[in-house]
Amino acid sequence: MSGEISVIDNITKSKQADKTARANVVQAQESSTASNSRKMLLSVLLGLAGFASSFFLPTFHIPPHTISITWFHVFPLIIAMAYGPRYGVLAGTAGLVAFQPFFSWPDNGWANIVPFLFEILFYAWHGYFAQERCRESTWRNHPLIAQVPFAIIYGLGLLILYPVLFSFNPPFWLPTAATYMSKQVIIGIVLKSTISMYGCVLAAAFILLFHSARNSLFFVLRCL
Repeated sequence: MSGEISVIDNITKSKQADKTARANVVQAQESSTASNSRKMLLSVLLGLAGFASSFFLPTFHIPPHTISITWFHVFPLIIAMAYGPRYGVLAGTAGLVAFQPFFSWPDNGWANIVPFLFEILFYAWHGYFAQERCRESTWRNHPLIAQVPFAIIYGLGLLILYPVLFSFNPPFWLPTAATYMSKQVIIGIVLKSTISMYGCVLAAAFILLFHSARNSLFFVLRCL
């Protein structure tokens, strides 16, 4: 008789354990869904903050072109370094910040496709290396070191692709777009962008070092 009671108790305990396990799984899934939704919302909001700030850039005029100091990259970079490449891309696209070239330099026409694509790659790039630092932090994935190959790719991309896309101007939305940009101006843009992007990477990494900033924005990656 006592043996039967023991078996029934074990079955009851097993069922209770299964219910508890299922409840924990459901709770974890709900928590994960809420966390992902929060990260998506913050990604879009900081992307929009970057887009809004892109209308307040220090600019230098070299007719018919305008060269701007693009400090607004700090906002999506914070997201990319905190949450990873997917959310960095989300901040750049759904947050509109990657579309900034078409608003800041409309006279470049089709050539704005180049910085548009490279800005998205910029956020994804540093989001990827932030994840790598979480797995194993080495000098190779330090944000300032990781920026070196990107700066080279970006510079070569502008030098090669800008003249090609300028030759396709004017686009249908702006008949007065420039059809040429001198090599000297392109080199100036490359140098300016290299410096400003390094500054943005440094600023984003520095901000994420502050515990209060991470907590206030619910950041979850703490590997910098």
